[in-house]
Amino acid sequence: MPLKALFVIAVTTARMIFPMLPASPGQEAPKGPQSGPAVKSLTMRLYSTKTPTQPKASVTLPAGLKMGDSAQMNVFPIPEPETKTESANKTTYKNYWGSADTVPTGQPSVTQESATNPAAQDGYASIALWPYSEKTHDKTNVPESASTAGTYKLTTNYAGDASVTLGAEQNFLAPIALTDIGSSVDLEKPVKIEWAQVPNALAYCVVAYGGNTKETITWTAGTQATADLDVDNTAFSREEITKLVADKTFLPADAATATIPAGVFKDSSSVMLIVTAIGADKVQEEAGTKTHVIVRSTASKPIFPLRHNEEDKKQQ
Repeated sequence: MPLKALFVIAVTTARMIFPMLPASPGQEAPKGPQSGPAVKSLTMRLYSTKTPTQPKASVTLPAGLKMGDSAQMNVFPIPEPETKTESANKTTYKNYWGSADTVPTGQPSVTQESATNPAAQDGYASIALWPYSEKTHDKTNVPESASTAGTYKLTTNYAGDASVTLGAEQNFLAPIALTDIGSSVDLEKPVKIEWAQVPNALAYCVVAYGGNTKETITWTAGTQATADLDVDNTAFSREEITKLVADKTFLPADAATATIPAGVFKDSSSVMLIVTAIGADKVQEEAGTKTHVIVRSTASKPIFPLRHNEEDKKQQ
C-alpha cells in the first residue's frame, strides 16, 4: 500500500543555557553552566498527501501524560517547494567534522546552497499540528511528573487512522548537564566540550553552528557529516543507531566529551553549540500511515569569541 501519511510524535527535553538565567521564575540566578531551565515538551505532526477542505484530526492521549483525554490538531496546507533562483549575494557553507585538536586534512567541504521545503519535496500536501498557537507557535510544556507511556490513537477524516504504544524507553530523557566552558572562548584554540552521560541515551550528536555575513560554518563531532540526517526530526531504528555509532557518525552512549578543532570558528561572530542525546525512537507502519516517535534531550549554549568581550570593554 502506498504511503499516504506520516504521524510524528516528538518527546523532547530541552535546555537553553545562558549565563545567570534563573532555573524558574522567582528563583535567584545560579552561578555556573546549568542556569538554563530544562523544559519537557511533547509535540505531534501529521503529514498527508491530501489537502482536505474540512479536515478533522485528533489524538487520544494516555492518562499519564496529564494533558487531557484528547488533542485536537490544526491542519494547514504545505506550500509548494521554493524555486531556486540565482543570487548575486551567495552564502558559502563550510562543513567540518571530527573531534580533534586540529582540523583534519581535506577539510572543510565548501558548498553554496539554498534552502527548500523538504515536506513538500516528499510529496506531502498538508500538515496537522498539536499543540499550535496562532500567536506564538510555541510548544506546550508538559507537567514535570508526566509520563509518555501509553497508547496514542490518531483519528482523521482524510488521512486514515493510526495507533502507537509508547513504553518506558520512550519517556522523557533527563536534561543534559554541560561542564562550563565559559561564554567567551578563544576559538583559535581547541574547544573541549564535556557533559554528564544521560541515562537511557543510545547515542549523542554534537554540533556547532557559526559564521558571519559571508559564510555559514558547521561542525559535528562525528567523523561523518550529519547535516543531511536532520537529527531532531528523524526517527532512527535501533539497527540504524547501531550502524551510525559504528561508522562514527554519532558518538556512543558512553561518550562524555568532544573537541572542536582549533580555528574552525575563528572568523565567526558567534557560535551555537548543541549537544543532543538520542533516545529509543520507534518506527512502525500500518495501513499506509507511517508513525515515527522521536526521543531527544538537547542542551544549547551560545559561545562568543574572546574579542567579543574585548570589543564590549572598548565601547564602555
